[in-house]
Amino acid sequence: MFLTKKANKISDIFEKRYSKLRIPLEAVTCVLSIFTAVRAFWLDWLFFGIVILVLALEVQLSHMQKHIQELPVLGHIAAAVMSAYVTAIMTVTASKAEISLSKGLLYLIAIPFDLIVLYIVFSSVLGYILRRGKKKILAAGLMSSALSFILTIYLATDTFVNNFADFPFYYQQLLPTMLWDFVMLTLSLAVIILGVREKHFNIGMSIVMGLILAVYVQYMFMNNRLDMIGMQEFDWKKHAGFAVFNGAVWLFIIAVPLLMLKFNRKLWDKLSTIVPAAMLALHVITAVTMVSTSKNDLFGTHNHAYMTTDEMYTVSKHKNVIVLVYDAADNKYIDKIMKEHPEKLDDFKDFTVYTNTCSVYDFTTMSFAQMFSGVDFDNELTGSEFFEKAWKGPKAEAFYGGLHDMGYRGNAYNMNGGTALDWNGIFDNAAYSEKAVQMKPSTVHRDMLRTNLHSLEMYRALPFAAKRFVDEEKLSFENIVIFDFGYKYYENSDFLAHTKLSPADNDDNYFIIQHTKGTHYPCNIYDEMDTCFDITRSYIDQLKEMGVYDDSVIIVTSDHGEHSVGETGATPIFMIKEANTSHDRFEVNNSPMYFTDLLSTFAVNAGFDKETAEKEFGPSIYDFDEDSVRERTWYDRTEDSDYPKAKIYGNQMYHSDYNTFYAYTYEGDSDTLDEMVKNGDVTEIYPIKEFIQ
Repeated sequence: MFLTKKANKISDIFEKRYSKLRIPLEAVTCVLSIFTAVRAFWLDWLFFGIVILVLALEVQLSHMQKHIQELPVLGHIAAAVMSAYVTAIMTVTASKAEISLSKGLLYLIAIPFDLIVLYIVFSSVLGYILRRGKKKILAAGLMSSALSFILTIYLATDTFVNNFADFPFYYQQLLPTMLWDFVMLTLSLAVIILGVREKHFNIGMSIVMGLILAVYVQYMFMNNRLDMIGMQEFDWKKHAGFAVFNGAVWLFIIAVPLLMLKFNRKLWDKLSTIVPAAMLALHVITAVTMVSTSKNDLFGTHNHAYMTTDEMYTVSKHKNVIVLVYDAADNKYIDKIMKEHPEKLDDFKDFTVYTNTCSVYDFTTMSFAQMFSGVDFDNELTGSEFFEKAWKGPKAEAFYGGLHDMGYRGNAYNMNGGTALDWNGIFDNAAYSEKAVQMKPSTVHRDMLRTNLHSLEMYRALPFAAKRFVDEEKLSFENIVIFDFGYKYYENSDFLAHTKLSPADNDDNYFIIQHTKGTHYPCNIYDEMDTCFDITRSYIDQLKEMGVYDDSVIIVTSDHGEHSVGETGATPIFMIKEANTSHDRFEVNNSPMYFTDLLSTFAVNAGFDKETAEKEFGPSIYDFDEDSVRERTWYDRTEDSDYPKAKIYGNQMYHSDYNTFYAYTYEGDSDTLDEMVKNGDVTEIYPIKEFIQ
């Protein structure tokens, strides 16, 4: 077949002209390759740029050009197609990137040069690799695929499966990106190994073997000091000594295959096949096992219950109780603006700001369940038992049943602390179908998904000293895959952009819960809080325009306080505008407010009889004044080596480092609690039976 034969015309040109034009062709190719690599770096195509540079400099790409004539017709076609594809992708990416006009023009001018350079690169490499022999091609492919699988598929799968609740999408949205990255990284690594000079082939194999082992040791044994990704700011300086030790371990592991190559070649020959084969098999089997045995609905194929968003910005024409939950928004922000920028609160003159708050928990999932069901603290429950107690318990049934009896619809968006199945019969936007509902996204931002996935993989794979250079803002996967099933517009700016309220087409009252990212780490806390206040202003203005502001209750709060170094995370924001209440300026209340007061507070403001609410749900914020002395307890999830690791709810293969709740019981204000935490004055330690992420 002609496709497998040499391209005679190209071979003739090389035979007649190559010896005369070799030097200028080599020089031009080298310069243009560097030019292409630099522009790849501009687009953050780091690995692609490195591959081109290695081929142009270390590999001496120019010397490989003589092998172009060995390439069959099919090889030339493949090289041409690949060069056209990469050039097109570079051009499209450049058109979308925020680059200067001069750089943009440069990319347009460079298109024909890119086509030529990349064609020479691909055809040279293909021709050169074909001469290396089948044995070396297979060896390089095996070594490359082992490292690539760990980096692009295993680490992402492991993180996804064991933190499923933290990913707002399903495995099938992740899989295409992982597979594409696996193929591209495998091919790139194999090309580099096969493309280096003959004497460096085994050195390249040794380095990749060392990286396989180093990455394995890193994610298995060296990442224990890291907190949960994205939960709070990490103090890198505090762990500088460990970072040095970790780096030394990496150097040692990478050095071992190189030393073996020099001093025990027979052993190296065996291990250069055994190590990548064993590591690839181990990680493939483990990944498949994790996915196939997970109790979570990883593929979104068994969803009978889901949350709708049809009424996300719908409010009642009569009475509204609107709870705006800005994640991780701390009272320290309120303290700061009252001292430095009190004018920011001018639009909130009808609100009362509570400055002495305390949440029950320090993290979102259990806090949401406690806030909106009134469930009591119990460390001896499994995850399923906790959610059953929360949403099927007497407090939740009395509260939401009472709301419905008073003509309320209850809608919750970006809700946490349970599942749509738990909320069926609780919230009116919780839908249930007898048949499984295939969860299909309306939007997938594939480039953003790939970028953030790479950041996640590097955060787990890199040595400790290098992790701090990973952009932690790209460890979040919110709003990358968009579903229209109760979870959208979680980012503050997205939520604000879509905040266009409309009156309901019915006569129901509305109890509404809106949850946004708030100031959840990582972010610029004060910028994000300003956006949250803009959301609140938008609600105020639009409710006034609709004529329902006076009859509306607006509560601005959070699930916990700020998560960062030195912060307890126990003092969430709490502001309330009661119905038919007006002030000349915002009021400040320093009474000891505790999140166990919330359900009763919601009930009283929705119209429950105060005595009935107190009997069913406990005290409300109205039962305490600034002179009240009150005992409150904050439960902080903590890693304690004196207790066994806790199982993770929904993932029984792994255990959580968070295995206890440290209870801090105190009287006074946040300064009292901060001092207790700082001094380690733990009131009581409760072991966790099953950690709920």
